Amino acid sequence: MTVRQLADEGSVFPGYRVDAACMMADLGDVRAADVLFALACGYPDGPARISTFRLEAAVKLLDLGDARAADLLAAFAANRRVQAWDRRHCARRLAASGDARAAGLLDALAAE
Repeated sequence: MTVRQLADEGSVFPGYRVDAACMMADLGDVRAADVLFALACGYPDGPARISTFRLEAAVKLLDLGDARAADLLAAFAANRRVQAWDRRHCARRLAASGDARAAGLLDALAAE
């Protein structure tokens, strides 16, 4: 099974799928950004719940410079269903990238 097949295989544990997509990115596969975006948005063959794996995919997407990542991270940081640690991580990554929404998100987290 190739790394791409592993990332796309719905029966594979989500964490392994994200790891495979990150490996694709590290190897320079131009398809990696779209795979990471799909995983960050949710698994089409599984629950659409927010998880650390989805956040990891969004962070890697940000590392790749993909503009879609900032919106995903901002949404995760604002979502109270996401664990506080993960929300804070998302907001900090946005701040480090220069996203103007980060300050408001961090203020909101501090107020909680």
